[in-house]
Amino acid sequence: MMKWLCIGAALLTWPLIPFGAFVRLKNAGLSCPDWPLCYGQFIPPPGFEIALETGHRFVATLLGILIITITVKTFQQPAYRRHRKLAVISLILVCIQGI
Repeated sequence: MMKWLCIGAALLTWPLIPFGAFVRLKNAGLSCPDWPLCYGQFIPPPGFEIALETGHRFVATLLGILIITITVKTFQQPAYRRHRKLAVISLILVCIQGI
């Protein structure tokens, strides 16, 4: 299962990087001023920039959940002990990027 979690994290990370760049180039980074809602609504108002920003946040949230899951599993299962440092570094980097 750890293999698939790591593959999933990689598959989310690679498109998330250019997706974030596209959001930035379209000046959509502040289209939704609050999170996890958008203008206080669960379903954001229509608009291209808002859809871009909301989509990027959704994918980034999924990635964050995956990285947290991977990190927890490395501490729970002795077989993954040698991967703990890499998992913690990944978690720290994702948290820094999310700020």
